[in-house]
Amino acid sequence: MTTELLQLSMLAGKFAEFDLTGKKMFVEKMGEASESCKIFMKRLELSDDPAAREYLRATNAKMLEGGLSLQAMIQQ
Repeated sequence: MTTELLQLSMLAGKFAEFDLTGKKMFVEKMGEASESCKIFMKRLELSDDPAAREYLRATNAKMLEGGLSLQAMIQQ
């Protein structure tokens, strides 16, 4: 999941260069990756595992440094 998101993020800068088919494919893949991320995060939220809770806490803290919350990202 993270590898796919990283690859898509690297391609995002070239989005304007894509033809129409490439743009549609990129948007579709980005949507799929986003949905996978939402499912993964929801599973972590529902977990009783202390490591999962700590991961969520640390991830949210890091995101807040950039002005975004984990909850806001999941809702979009």
